[in-house]
Amino acid sequence: MEKLKTKASQNYRVTALLILAMSAQFVFCQCQQEQVEQKPAEEAVGEVVKPDETKHGEVKPGEATESQDEYEDLSNYDMTLDEEAQYVKEINASRAIKDKFLRSDESPIDPELIELFSELKYFTPDNNFIVNSVFKEFETQDTVDLLTSKGKIRKMIRAGEFLFKINGSGQKLTAYFAIGREQNSFFVPFLDKTNRVSTYKGGRYLDIDRKDVDYYVIDFNEAYNPYCAYNIKYSCPIVPAENTITKEIRAGEKDFVITIKM
Repeated sequence: MEKLKTKASQNYRVTALLILAMSAQFVFCQCQQEQVEQKPAEEAVGEVVKPDETKHGEVKPGEATESQDEYEDLSNYDMTLDEEAQYVKEINASRAIKDKFLRSDESPIDPELIELFSELKYFTPDNNFIVNSVFKEFETQDTVDLLTSKGKIRKMIRAGEFLFKINGSGQKLTAYFAIGREQNSFFVPFLDKTNRVSTYKGGRYLDIDRKDVDYYVIDFNEAYNPYCAYNIKYSCPIVPAENTITKEIRAGEKDFVITIKM
C-alpha cells in the first residue's frame, strides 16, 4: 500500500492566482445557467440515468454495496501531526479564496444577495474523511445522459468506479467524464446521510485529478456544492442513486445559507 502514501497537503499547494484563474471550477460542477443549457431530453440520444423515482437528493440506503475481497487491502489514510497542521492551514486558505470569488462580480450567487453573503459554511477539516481508494476502470465506458435540476440532459461517460472505506464500511462511487471536455479529471457526484440535514439536499460533487495509477487518495474535505445550491437559475446534474454513500460524510461544504456581514 505504499503507492497510496501521498501527502494530502499537496492538493492544497495552490496560489490565489491559480485559484482565481480556475474560478470556473469552483462549483463549476458541470452546472450551467438555464439559458445556455444543452438540448432538451427529447432531443438527446443515449441512456438516461434517472434517480430511481426518489426525490432530488433523497438517500436510498444500500445503493453502495460491499464485498470483503474488494476492500480488504484498503488501509486508513494517515498523516503526521505536522502534515495535518499544514493541511488544515492550506485548506482554510483555499476556502477563504473561494469566499472571495463568491463575493466577486463573477459570483454565481444572485446579485441581490451577494451583499448579504459573508462566507460559506464547512465542516472542520477532518483527516478521517481522507481515504485511500482503488480505481477500477470500466471495460465498457458507456455514454449516459444525466438529468439536471432543470429537467435537461448532460452527456457523461461512465469511466469507472472508486472503491474505498468510510468508518470501516466499503463504498463505491462511479466516476464520470464530461462529453466535449478534456478527460484530465473525474467528475464524482455523491449523496450521503447528511443531505437535507446539514448539507445540500441535492448532494455534493468532487473533482478528482486523473492519474496513471489505480490507487488514489479521495479527500471529502474538498466536497463542494453545485451552483444550483447558490442560485436556482443554474442547471446542475442530479446525483445518480448509484452514487449514494450509506454513511454520513461530515466533511466539506455545508448547505448554503446567507449570513449577514457584521
